[in-house]
Amino acid sequence: MFNMLIGIGICALLAYVIAGSMWITVRKMLASPAAEKDPDAEPEILAAVPTSIGPFLAGEGFRFVAAYSFHNSRFGIWIRISPDPPLRIFSLLRTVGAAGTVHEFVTEFSDTNSLTTTNARSAFLFPRRFGSFLQSFPRSSIEQLWQTHLKGEEYILAHLAIQLQECRLSVLERFQRGLRLELSYVKSVPWWPVRGIYWYLRTRLGTRRTPNQPR
Repeated sequence: MFNMLIGIGICALLAYVIAGSMWITVRKMLASPAAEKDPDAEPEILAAVPTSIGPFLAGEGFRFVAAYSFHNSRFGIWIRISPDPPLRIFSLLRTVGAAGTVHEFVTEFSDTNSLTTTNARSAFLFPRRFGSFLQSFPRSSIEQLWQTHLKGEEYILAHLAIQLQECRLSVLERFQRGLRLELSYVKSVPWWPVRGIYWYLRTRLGTRRTPNQPR
């Protein structure tokens, strides 16, 4: 009985820590949602690009734009050169204390609707609003990630009634606006810090989801 009570106490403590950490993280990002252009981070970001990825991005028409900082993360942005929508972006993100880098392809259908295809295992930590589509494939190569991203684009445009519109916001404006919308949606979920315990455990299981799967 004593050991069982100890176990229950440890589980309750862990749940409290997870819920508290999520609450602090969301509050911190909402208080300061803006990324900043960081020229000093450019050498680090460019050096982090694997030799196999650089030529691939260039071959697909992506060009490096700038490096940015956001809290304890730094990320670089590459934009695919095209006169027609949608706007397509590749980003490489490095976080202090985290192993490896995160690679993401983003298609901006408009200033409010987008698709992100990432190799991040923690992609589904928070629920997302309709219009901010996300899929994660942690074990995919850059070529596989790109092909899967294009298939996701096709599915969304064909089945979800998303319209293409010219993007008028800058990279930083879209980042800040998108972050505010996502975190405000998270906070709109009843008892969201408590539900965050389930979100965290679900993410740790490493599930893979695509735009057409319910969340």
